[in-house]
Amino acid sequence: MSQAKIPRYLIRLLLFLLLPAGAWVWLEIRVAHIPNSYNTKRTYFEKSMGNVETLILGPSHALFGVNPADLRGVVFNLSQINQSVYYDQALLLKYLDRMPHLQQILWCIPSTSLWQSLDLTPDYWRDYFYFHFWDLNSPYISWKSPMRYSYVALYGTDKVLEYLGKGLRVNLSDTIDEHGWLHAHGNSDSLGEGPGRRHAALHSTYFAHEAAYRDNRRRLHEMLELCRSKKIRMILFECPLLPYYKDHLNPKMIAQTRQVLEEMSRQYHIPYLDYSSDSVFHAADFYDDDHLNVGGANKFTPLLQQGIDQAEEDGY
Repeated sequence: MSQAKIPRYLIRLLLFLLLPAGAWVWLEIRVAHIPNSYNTKRTYFEKSMGNVETLILGPSHALFGVNPADLRGVVFNLSQINQSVYYDQALLLKYLDRMPHLQQILWCIPSTSLWQSLDLTPDYWRDYFYFHFWDLNSPYISWKSPMRYSYVALYGTDKVLEYLGKGLRVNLSDTIDEHGWLHAHGNSDSLGEGPGRRHAALHSTYFAHEAAYRDNRRRLHEMLELCRSKKIRMILFECPLLPYYKDHLNPKMIAQTRQVLEEMSRQYHIPYLDYSSDSVFHAADFYDDDHLNVGGANKFTPLLQQGIDQAEEDGY
């Protein structure tokens, strides 16, 4: 019996469809392996977590401002740009059982954190970086979003085209060291009173996120209860800020944050160290209006260690 032959036009059509599909798969794989602050930090952290004694959590204030090398013991900085309380908790729960030597957590809670939820901010796309690079499937991940399924969509076509122009030889995490600290040198173009006002105005809009505030207060209690049950020392702190950023934040946010953290300090008998208005820091110490540069971080971190030591002497 003779076998039917596939018409040549069908073969050509199949090749026409398979070639771009193969190119797309290749591009997705290559883009997925671009080093960024999420996958790089995870690699560093998972290599060292079994020995880590002190863990730093919080948003970018801690990422820029706390140098683990200036603290005692084995320290890792697990903070991230716009890292919310939700992800601080999710990361700790994911890894706590694999950190046998963890003794203390330094948790940076600036005045905006209690009202922050990434899905309500312009940085909502960061939810999908946690999804892809930390395997954290949060309730904020939408089944409808192409960022859930595509790394090209995650970075955006404009960025991917830019990376293609560089032969995909890009490293988005070259300022992150093996301890998780971001090295920000000098002063950025966004350092100044005008950018500080605009930045503060944007962050002040978070005060309308009442549901996020309630959820984050609950998470804060859950984290503190967990640490108390595990006999892990918790230190709450705020990093230095420039006045032309802090002075234009919603004052109700600042006052309510201070009230909540002071209540937590009393209830759980833990230190709350507030350096947000420390006058020893000047514009030369900052990368931008609310982030320290390398020099500022190396100036601040020893002060933070002194504060931790003093709190311990005071019985905290």
